[in-house]
Amino acid sequence: QLWHRGYVAVRGGGMDCPYTYMRDMVDGTYRLPWEDEVVHVDGRSCGHSPPMRDHDPGNMKK
Repeated sequence: QLWHRGYVAVRGGGMDCPYTYMRDMVDGTYRLPWEDEVVHVDGRSCGHSPPMRDHDPGNMKK
């Protein structure tokens, strides 16, 4: 869930990167040992619709 969860919330996943592993994810260099076995990465297998909005840190509620 860690690596793929952001793809349920916003198209392309969240792009704010407060941790180094998140920067690795955005850069495409983060890999899990089971990465090649992951089939669904956008939440559809759990009943979520594909996200339609893009990540926008300016629209977060305070």
